[in-house]
Amino acid sequence: MSLRSGLLRIGLRPERPDYRPHIILDDLGRGMLHSELCQSSGFLGPIRLGLRILWCPVSLKDLIIRPITPGDSLAELTELIHRAYARLGAMGLNYTAVDQSVEDTARRISRGECAVAICSGRIVGTITVGGHEQDSRCEWYRGEQVAIANQFAVEPSLQGQGLGSMLLDWAEKWARERTLDELAVDTAEPATHLVAFYTKRGYRNIGFIQWKGKRYRSVVLSKTLSEKTS
Repeated sequence: MSLRSGLLRIGLRPERPDYRPHIILDDLGRGMLHSELCQSSGFLGPIRLGLRILWCPVSLKDLIIRPITPGDSLAELTELIHRAYARLGAMGLNYTAVDQSVEDTARRISRGECAVAICSGRIVGTITVGGHEQDSRCEWYRGEQVAIANQFAVEPSLQGQGLGSMLLDWAEKWARERTLDELAVDTAEPATHLVAFYTKRGYRNIGFIQWKGKRYRSVVLSKTLSEKTS
């Protein structure tokens, strides 16, 4: 009997037909993904014995992208970020987002403007964008006409459906509205799928930076925002 049929037999059914079940089960009740069911999902809460059942959206129906509000849960947002970066953590890449605290999430948001993607009432994506960082160790980030995007995450079950591009569109629009020339990002050099994603979006390689405490070198990429709003 499959895990899916087993869940249905004991009466665990999603509240919506467009959601799929997903189990996380390990000694801590977190972090182990059962690919037999699906990659990831929205957290509903602990059941028993360290078992967590999650129901994941499988489409972008009813999606909206908007600035974060005080009513949005930073705990829910942090859980999303952890799920989105779990694959990178499994590659041995110690991104801050792999295990950051709720306080870390709030601190990173406070340095810019955060957008959240909402689907069926749940946070399924996010990006934070801000202006240049005068004291950054990265020379490119100190440029006065450079905006910087970070804390960029998409629900794993929705990756590959265009949500990441929509969030980047939001960040690029934010920068254009402030008449900034560039939007910059950085990501781990070994995360070649992410480097390819940004390159396809028109981002070019600016150089490399070794962030303190990271086990990898980061690629700095930037896109020229040629169309600005007045």
